[in-house]
Amino acid sequence: MNANFHVKINIVLIKGFNEDEIINFIRLTKDLDVTIRFIEFMPFDGNRWNIDKMVSYQTIMKTVKNYFSERLIVKEKRCSK
Repeated sequence: MNANFHVKINIVLIKGFNEDEIINFIRLTKDLDVTIRFIEFMPFDGNRWNIDKMVSYQTIMKTVKNYFSERLIVKEKRCSK
């Protein structure tokens, strides 16, 4: 990573595809100076969006809290509910 900028990674979680990698994505921040943000899979024309593929905020937070329990400080910055 270059000291002149900070890398931010937006991660789209898709149920049945990569939602089992939530903890791995978070662990990237331990060894790399990066910020990650989970964003919702959004409906756009042509992307075959299906609500059954969505990983909810509640699911993400439950996974994170179950794995890290008291060891993690979560900085929540939510734009929508």
